[in-house]
Amino acid sequence: MPNAYVYNAREYGNMLMCLGEARGNASHALRIYRERFPTARHPADSRLITAAFQRVLENRPIALVAAGGGSKVAVHSEERILDVVRRYPNLGTRSIAKLLRRRDGTSISYCTVHKV
Repeated sequence: MPNAYVYNAREYGNMLMCLGEARGNASHALRIYRERFPTARHPADSRLITAAFQRVLENRPIALVAAGGGSKVAVHSEERILDVVRRYPNLGTRSIAKLLRRRDGTSISYCTVHKV
């Protein structure tokens, strides 16, 4: 199977709903999916539906998450974060964000600190 992540999350969700309706029979689920969604892209093989279900069972992402998604960190914020990391290398992301909020009055979140 070339690339397991060729569909978006909604399409995989629809396939898995069909798999449930087919009571776990992937071949039958593929037939149901083709009937129910005639204008959608269709997998060539029912193993794709089985692989998507396996990813769900293993608590892995069902569809790829866009890497580098979200907004970019401003250069001045990045420099302030890196300055704190250089001074206090043992601090965690939440502590760095809290320190910057107290020191500079900025609204830098720990998620932003983690991005840097």
